[in-house]
Amino acid sequence: GQAKLAKAKVCIIGCGGLGSIAAPYLAGAGVGHLVLVDGDKPELSNLHRQVFFTGRETISKAAALAAHITKINPLVKVDVVSRMLNKENIVSILNDSSLVLECTDDMICKYLVNDYCHLKKLPLVYGAIFKYEGYLSLFTNESALSIHLRDIFPEPDLSIPSCSEVGVMNTIAGLIGILQANEALKYILEWDQTLAGFMLTYNAISNEQLKLKLKKNWNKDIKV
Repeated sequence: GQAKLAKAKVCIIGCGGLGSIAAPYLAGAGVGHLVLVDGDKPELSNLHRQVFFTGRETISKAAALAAHITKINPLVKVDVVSRMLNKENIVSILNDSSLVLECTDDMICKYLVNDYCHLKKLPLVYGAIFKYEGYLSLFTNESALSIHLRDIFPEPDLSIPSCSEVGVMNTIAGLIGILQANEALKYILEWDQTLAGFMLTYNAISNEQLKLKLKKNWNKDIKV
């Protein structure tokens, strides 16, 4: 198992509330190569859910998170991409990745990453949070018939506010970030009980969680 983890290259898109939690756990578990992507700098308003930052950093979240990770496990190779993911750089950034974690709160970015990973048959751990609710799934993208984000939500809903606009309970970010790391480890280790074909939802107020079985709904072509 440790040999499989050491060979893996995991790309984490977004180093905020989800990515800053998932990345250290993957490093601690022994994932050999991490790529951290985020052009934002930590801000005081982030700190309740991005607990590894101080708010005084002058470098990007990706660079600050990389510095933290190397203290945990100096054997991990960490690539820092201090810019936002877009159509122009997605190919070079995700090149040769074993697995991708989508950890942003940007709706357009989520669909861009989803569509690219589906086209290139890259496995994707999807995570999202809203107020006090969390959502998690694994899209294996093994074939054109594999379930992905558009099978659940066909088009991005741009009316949904971001965490900075509507607020978010800090503990739900920690919970979903850890579960994303957990799902990534299960996939790399080739364990059977993953969330492939399912969507896990969690409510931090009621402590209710649902594991919803997904079905194929999207039959159109995807173009990035």
